[in-house]
Amino acid sequence: MTIEDHPKKDSFRLILLVVCASIFMANLDTTIVNISLPTISRYFDVGTGEISWISLSYFLAVTSLLLAFGRLGDLLGFRKLFLSGISIFAVSSFLCALAPGISEMVLFRILQGIGGGIMVALGPAIISAFLPQAIRGKALGYVMASAAIGIAIGPVIGGFLTAYIGWRWIFLVNVPLGIAATLIGYKALPGDQPTARGNFDLLGAALIFSSLAMIIYGLNQGKELGWGSSAILGSFSLGVLCAVGFIIREKRYSEPLVDLNLFNNLNFVLPNLGALLMLLAFAGALFALPFYMELGLGFSTAVASLFLTITSLAAAVSAPIGGAIFDRRGPRLACLTASASTLLAFLLFFLLDAGGLQKIVLAFALALMGIGYGMYAPPALSTVVSQCPNKRGLASSIMMTSRDMGVIAGIALFETIFSAATQGPASIHQTSAQTIALGFHHAVALGIAATLMALIISSMIKDKASGSVSASLEPNDADQCRRT
Repeated sequence: MTIEDHPKKDSFRLILLVVCASIFMANLDTTIVNISLPTISRYFDVGTGEISWISLSYFLAVTSLLLAFGRLGDLLGFRKLFLSGISIFAVSSFLCALAPGISEMVLFRILQGIGGGIMVALGPAIISAFLPQAIRGKALGYVMASAAIGIAIGPVIGGFLTAYIGWRWIFLVNVPLGIAATLIGYKALPGDQPTARGNFDLLGAALIFSSLAMIIYGLNQGKELGWGSSAILGSFSLGVLCAVGFIIREKRYSEPLVDLNLFNNLNFVLPNLGALLMLLAFAGALFALPFYMELGLGFSTAVASLFLTITSLAAAVSAPIGGAIFDRRGPRLACLTASASTLLAFLLFFLLDAGGLQKIVLAFALALMGIGYGMYAPPALSTVVSQCPNKRGLASSIMMTSRDMGVIAGIALFETIFSAATQGPASIHQTSAQTIALGFHHAVALGIAATLMALIISSMIKDKASGSVSASLEPNDADQCRRT
């Protein structure tokens, strides 16, 4: 079935449009700000340590609150909470643009992250709840394509607005889009009832928020402050302690934030783990590639940026294809193809040298990496959400948390490995091309290991033997959420 075959096709398109727009905005704001940070730093007359919190505060708020918002969506219903998230995001974007100082800016970015977290946590769940089973995979493909496009064009839009209009416009661009998405959402999103019963586990939410926030902070600041510093070791220790406390709380509490029995289901665990590994490799490579292309291969910044768009375009095109494969064949084929494509990309990265075919090989590898990233996300997300129809919000938020943690870990680990191989008495801009290439290849070796593990995991994901694949993956009752 396609959207065109359904009598409610116009309503489905509007729902998809609203979710895609919200996911686009949330991901756009993870990258649109970074290129403007030097300008904002000069405007507020603050150093790099303070200015970095403009980016870090948003990411901390989004990722650390995903599980809480997923559970709230199941308890309260998706429509009101999701539309509230869009409104919060739009209003806080406007406040960011008006911020008179760095403290106010960070505060408004946290508020913006709260709105973004609601959108990211519930967007995929809304697709799963309101669209027919036969087209959900492809629809989620469009959602993930929107995320890829937002991440990719963020620096381009941010650089243009900062250079020609003013840095405050990097926040103002969200306002009309947010207003339009809210108005269309009120018209398109149907009223819904809570899919879960019980109370909200406030203590559990506080524990998992603290755990994720501490771990994210440690991974983000580890290279700058030193992995052995008391601040980073303390951050990781506190994060682990809060995680242990969270698990104990969830096992004993009658109405937990996260039903830990979900993790007895391999078709719930494996796609989450695979997504974390795929995003670890993908995000890490995107961190290291600009250094390698500009300092190792001698590309100009403009040429390097042009090459990186290959990955984003490939991801945007392949994401709906991965979803369509899921709708017809199930998750295993799409996930296997995606992880194999990404593994081949990293093998090509590892073999890159200064030969005459370097640009062709690099372009091919970047395309393969984009195909792998785009094709893996929709079937993995569809599989996870389909396991528990009464806990779609929670399942969606767990998957998005896995992806975000993969991004953070990938950047931190690739940066550490790359820097360890290239650091010396001279700055990185004075390091030889051979040393830059050596550091890149060391980091890529981690990507090979991660994508190889993702390939093995993908081979273990189960398809339904017969019947409509996407429909049969969805359990008929809540008890099936706990089956292995």
